[in-house]
Amino acid sequence: MKKNILIAICAFAFSTQTSTLQAQTPTMYTWGFEEFYQNGLDSGQVWNGSDGKKSIVMEPIGGLFQMELKTGWDTAWGGYWANNWILTAKDYTKEEPSDFMNHLYAVKPNIDNNNTGRVHAIGTQNAYLTSALNKMGQSIYSFQVANTTYAYNSMKLGDNIGKKFTSADNDTFVLIIQGYREDSIVEKQMIYLADFRLGINSYIANEWINVNMKNETDSITFSLVSSDNGDFGMNTPAYFALDNITLIGPASVKKLKAISLQSYPNPAVDQINFKNLPTNVVKTVCIDALGRNHSFHLTVDGTSQVAHLNPGMYWVEFCDIQGNIYRSSFIKN
Repeated sequence: MKKNILIAICAFAFSTQTSTLQAQTPTMYTWGFEEFYQNGLDSGQVWNGSDGKKSIVMEPIGGLFQMELKTGWDTAWGGYWANNWILTAKDYTKEEPSDFMNHLYAVKPNIDNNNTGRVHAIGTQNAYLTSALNKMGQSIYSFQVANTTYAYNSMKLGDNIGKKFTSADNDTFVLIIQGYREDSIVEKQMIYLADFRLGINSYIANEWINVNMKNETDSITFSLVSSDNGDFGMNTPAYFALDNITLIGPASVKKLKAISLQSYPNPAVDQINFKNLPTNVVKTVCIDALGRNHSFHLTVDGTSQVAHLNPGMYWVEFCDIQGNIYRSSFIKN
């Protein structure tokens, strides 16, 4: 039996609108790929379509929440992964000179001791994601993306093709996400997997980044662009990691509304307080103006320490056990 994870998870959108929340738990389902680890994808193994399978199917639950990821195995030249997706359980995050054989199927974020996040999908240029039951109104709600170890080490140290990223060159590595509904583009997001335009705050992402679709979406396309290009195209390895795809059922798509919270003091220096926040919060998200996630620990009395944050604007979102959403923003001095 596949191990499936049924959760109520919160979406994040930059909004200050206050509205009335329907007292009903959203119908959601998250594909974290761990069921494949439980059913034959051992540590270090990869499913890339070389066995003849042309797709990775996540089976539906009660007729809902079905996903399909196309594999892209090309049989020419002895066979190689050419496009779309693979599933990987390879745990290799070492920072060292970029190596195609060791790094291609590995993701940069660490895997914890309980194997959470053990299995991931890795996509390449122009990979796409479809909700198999889009005719029923099912929507792709959120997912996580990250750098692969291959791309990370290439940007961090440089290799025989890609350059080392530097602030002097204002280098960037961007994942462009386009959401579709019935073949029409309804949303576009740009996720910076590396950004060296920021001086001392420049970074190469080494953790998972939450992406939340703000509109009803039945399919998504992914493309990668880099500041490092040559005669044959992009020099940075064109790969990214994907995990925790959350689908929302047709009965819930239009019911998710958020409650805005008051925060004080604002601007904050060492501590921020939130008024009327419930005690049964199960998920907290804090991001900055560049879309980067930050550690944000909430106490039982609705306060959080923010001294560790850099000065700037931050958005926070809390989700309680019933799936209710609470949002706020603050300035850190």
